[in-house]
Amino acid sequence: MVFPSTQFALFFVLIFIPAIRLKYQPKAYVWYILLINIIFYSLFGLKFLLILIIDILVNYFIILLQSKYQKNKAVLIVGLILNIVLLGFFKYFVFTTNILLQAEILKATTFIPTILIPVGISFYTFKVIAHLMDTYRGELLKPKFSAYASYISFFPQITSGPIARAKEFYEDLEAPRNNYFNLGETTTLVLGGLFKKLVLASFIFNFIGGPFANPLNYSSLDLIIAAFAYSTMLYADFSGYSDMSNGISNLLGFRAPLNFNSPYKAMGFKDFWNRWHISLSSWFRDYLYIPLGGNRKGKLRKYINIFITMFVSGLWHGAGLNYIVWGTIHAVGSVLSHIFGETEYLKNFRDKGIFNKFLKFAAQILTFFIITIAWIYFNSRNLSTANQFVLGMFSSDITQNTLINWRLIGTVIFIFGLNYFGEYIKYFVTKIINHLNLVFAVLIISALAYIIIRLGPDLMPPFVYFNF
Repeated sequence: MVFPSTQFALFFVLIFIPAIRLKYQPKAYVWYILLINIIFYSLFGLKFLLILIIDILVNYFIILLQSKYQKNKAVLIVGLILNIVLLGFFKYFVFTTNILLQAEILKATTFIPTILIPVGISFYTFKVIAHLMDTYRGELLKPKFSAYASYISFFPQITSGPIARAKEFYEDLEAPRNNYFNLGETTTLVLGGLFKKLVLASFIFNFIGGPFANPLNYSSLDLIIAAFAYSTMLYADFSGYSDMSNGISNLLGFRAPLNFNSPYKAMGFKDFWNRWHISLSSWFRDYLYIPLGGNRKGKLRKYINIFITMFVSGLWHGAGLNYIVWGTIHAVGSVLSHIFGETEYLKNFRDKGIFNKFLKFAAQILTFFIITIAWIYFNSRNLSTANQFVLGMFSSDITQNTLINWRLIGTVIFIFGLNYFGEYIKYFVTKIINHLNLVFAVLIISALAYIIIRLGPDLMPPFVYFNF
């Protein structure tokens, strides 16, 4: 059950009405949130729910041990190993068995069980690991089981993030107030996310499947259009999900982390990861980069730590050589961004004001182009297909162009513009809604929702990050 669906709308209306009243009673509200989390996740399959429940129970037991044996590194290490092994098993089982088959270590006749990846395991495992490390550092006290289980399984975030921090979640969960939220801001998040996903991303999705599946059948121009179309589609898809997730969280009384900040305005990979999937990049910073030593042990060690962090990010996203290449591109790009950003020449270059708007825009376009090349490896089914796609962008035997569709190109340009001016639009719409009479505001919101739904397809494609 995904956000932009009739089933989810009905589900949320049913659970939201009791939530309005129960928020006044934090002790009851925590159990209510846990109940609706379980109901929501059970709709993806009872096997997945069982895995989630066992995961929560085991990790809460580890937190109890941490509380009893404070600052015991052995307890933390055991907890980290258990969670990393669990995540690795589900995400890399198929990838590993394929390698073993190719190396003839396993025979083709060997029975290999079918392993399905539990929905959202990458995201809730990162929540679990962050909680273990924060507890070890003394930044979190032992939570009640109901609060901990509600945090790990929080339904607006469990399938595709954002990765909220436990401290803020517990504060909001225990706040004895009604579901206060800004009507204009929350409405803009939900409707804006719905528009990005249901209208923009879904439209582009219909064009890119062929080029990414069989790049040898398309011209260079087609592949270039498909590559840039995918970059903008991914932004609309995932930022749309994050907006809806944040809006739903706000309605339930929870602050939600900012997950996107005009990422295609980035000048360099360092800047990009300060803008794209912010909750994930900050997770890698706080729970991998800093524990590795961060920038505390000299520049060379800093660059090595950056490379390791971004390389692991590639492995987290998926099992396959194409994800390794994607992570390596971002690892090298991030290191170079830090190196160039720290040079005295570039610092003086900026300080003297020579770095004008034109050069900034040129840097943004160059970054966007390299990021787009990297996304090809991210979206391709394997490394060979990705290489064919990239090479085909520069040289293809096909001369006939099939993707010169002005609606497609217009949508790509529109999304790219949304990346630049989306915050201004959000501010403008929020201000208008907040100044309307409540009844009139509800009518306007309902009309906008109806228009967006009508503009969307009959069958909505899945969220991209739902696969992780």
